[in-house]
Amino acid sequence: MRPIATAVATAILAAGITACGEDDTGPILAPTPPIAFVRYVHVVPDTSNMDWRPIDAVVNSPEALNMQFRANTPYRAMGAGARRLRIFPTSEVASITSQVVIDTAITFTANAYYTLIHVGLARPGQAPADRIWVLEDPIPATISGSQIALRVVNAGVGLGAVDVESAAATAGPFSSFAANVAYGAATPYQLVATGARALRANASGSTTALAAPVALPAGTAAGGGLSAAGGSTIGGSAVTAIVVPRSVAGSLAPSAFNTPGIIYLVDRAPR
Repeated sequence: MRPIATAVATAILAAGITACGEDDTGPILAPTPPIAFVRYVHVVPDTSNMDWRPIDAVVNSPEALNMQFRANTPYRAMGAGARRLRIFPTSEVASITSQVVIDTAITFTANAYYTLIHVGLARPGQAPADRIWVLEDPIPATISGSQIALRVVNAGVGLGAVDVESAAATAGPFSSFAANVAYGAATPYQLVATGARALRANASGSTTALAAPVALPAGTAAGGGLSAAGGSTIGGSAVTAIVVPRSVAGSLAPSAFNTPGIIYLVDRAPR
């Protein structure tokens, strides 16, 4: 009986090897999950540094730790579909880090680009209360080598609507770029010529700047094995300018940011 059993086992093993050989057409690759691209921006002017964490998955769930007022991240891969995001105060004290400032569900479309902006006021009883704005970024598919795409987002809580003006230098002279941009609004991208450029924001209808003009990042051309960095002088770039508020005096936000301002996010460098 023992030789027969051994023969049967040998036959089964041989058949299994043959079958595997017939089906083995190459390396087996893990499927690529659907991915969106997401960046975070912290512009709540009366609170501390924050930690951002997707809490429903480990893979393709970018976190951002110790985000200061006016800080932002670059685009990073986020698993598409319905996701759960929480924001916590940055601290080494467990009773603080367990506090949930924001708990929200967001649905991301595969291959789309998003800017998530934490806006409003965090102190109890203040209005408007802080929340997340989810902006889908419709970056132009084609931008010529002599132009960049530029848009404005008004995240300046307490500033009201703003007029944004543009100039070749911070000294001016300035001309209108986007008029009467409401709080919470994002303008369409505009195609403008490459070159040094600065923006300033005024209260709507005023010609007095809310804060000193801010120059766009110039960017750098590709070379030496390095990719281009997007900016105002690099054709094919896309940039978002975000109008941000002053920090609230006496709050946990950095006191150095005591005037409104503009921060820039590079949406695309030339490919």
